[in-house]
Amino acid sequence: MTLFKLAGTTAIAALVTGQAAWAEVTPEEIWQKWKDMSAATGQTLTTTSEARDGDTLLIEGVVFASTQEGAESSMMIDEIALTDLGDGTVEITMSEAYQMAVTGKDAATDQPTDVLLDITTAGMSVLASGTVEETAYAVQADELKIALASVDGVAAAELGSDVAVTIKGIDGSYSSEGTDLQVIASDVKADGVEIAVKTAEPDTKNTVDFTATMAAISSVGSITIPANTDFTDTAAAIAAGFLFDGGLTFGQTDFSFDVLDGEETTKGTGTMAGGDLNVLMDATHMEYGTTTTGFGVTVSGSSIPFPEVKVAFAESAFAVTMPTTKTDAPADFTILTKLVDLTISDDIWGMLDPAANLPRDPLTFILDATGTGTLSASIFDEAAMAAAETGEAAPGDLNSLDLADLTVKGLGAEIKGTGALTFDNTDKVTFQGMPKPTGTLSFNASGINALLDKLTAMGMIPEDQLMGARMMMGMFAKPGTGEDTLVSDVEFKDGGLFVNGMQLQ
Repeated sequence: MTLFKLAGTTAIAALVTGQAAWAEVTPEEIWQKWKDMSAATGQTLTTTSEARDGDTLLIEGVVFASTQEGAESSMMIDEIALTDLGDGTVEITMSEAYQMAVTGKDAATDQPTDVLLDITTAGMSVLASGTVEETAYAVQADELKIALASVDGVAAAELGSDVAVTIKGIDGSYSSEGTDLQVIASDVKADGVEIAVKTAEPDTKNTVDFTATMAAISSVGSITIPANTDFTDTAAAIAAGFLFDGGLTFGQTDFSFDVLDGEETTKGTGTMAGGDLNVLMDATHMEYGTTTTGFGVTVSGSSIPFPEVKVAFAESAFAVTMPTTKTDAPADFTILTKLVDLTISDDIWGMLDPAANLPRDPLTFILDATGTGTLSASIFDEAAMAAAETGEAAPGDLNSLDLADLTVKGLGAEIKGTGALTFDNTDKVTFQGMPKPTGTLSFNASGINALLDKLTAMGMIPEDQLMGARMMMGMFAKPGTGEDTLVSDVEFKDGGLFVNGMQLQ
């Protein structure tokens, strides 16, 4: 996503919820600031009339238009009213129903597609206060609903489609500070979100019915926008001081789906206990992280050879921190990926292991590492990143790696690893193309021999290969202190590779 799209989306979101994030002390100053911000983010703002009527500045025929990565969007609002309440505050109201049009390309056919959305609000209240330099907003709404109105001029009902997202119980605040470097902060909560998607293909029997409810939504974030920034040039905007820092948490989530594809049917229900999403991006680095807890899904269908399939896990997580621009010295990075206590239904186990030879304990995978690296180009440099993807040129050098935790657990066995390495990028000959490492990685394993015996009994490992597997383990591991345990210290030093003190290279 380009910064242009991010900034434009932020502006649209403010409009959709009636949260004019650029208000000043008078209606005219509010509206001028709004127009200035629209221009700064690449939007075109037009109106049919702007007139003062007593204490109220009435704006009619408002259209916000923008082009983002080949897609054109327009927000059409019949009326926006900004009323001076006479006590240093400004009340902002707008039409309870308005529309948004999006023109893009169909992903399947690559043909132009026009989509029209209906947006409605209920019980909306926005109050602006503060000063010209620092403006605060209190926002409340009983409901905000975005629904599909038509596709290529054909009404959604005629297409057999009913698609809507409804946000209930909105309560939040916004603040806007500065001019040359504007900082917009938000803190918004909602009681819940409802998603309903029903589609039917006119010429086939294919249908989709999906519903979801999400409770206790909370979003906190800030965006720093430099004046006169070209948001179509992400690298330049970042260098100029653009910053985005946002987080989202959600509570209990339940969903269901029912799909008919020809003669095939698939149904399912699922739940999540909660989760979060966090994003930070500034001139030096970016952070991204997401977590989900208490996930479970049950699926049945005509092509599934069981009454139902169940999959669940206690927690999943992914997080990464990395530099964003070219670095002259090693910069920190982190990576975390986690899937804890994954379980599958007994029907699947029965197909894989009908004799129940294998322990059916939950599966877990964790990778938690930090390190340093030197980027040779900005991650927003499309040419450099394209060259890296094709293998033409590396985007930078790996300088060090600290493995805090590597855990693979399941089937009655477990492997854990820790360690630290540094890399000499001036020597890519000793280890055939990779920078020369120095350091040690330590591994501990349990239950491996028992697992090999069970796999052999199941016929998954032939008897004549079992001995070879054990000999290979003997080269890289030695017995630990407990029953069926193994330990291995992999050390890189003086240009050589040592395993438990034995030099292998």
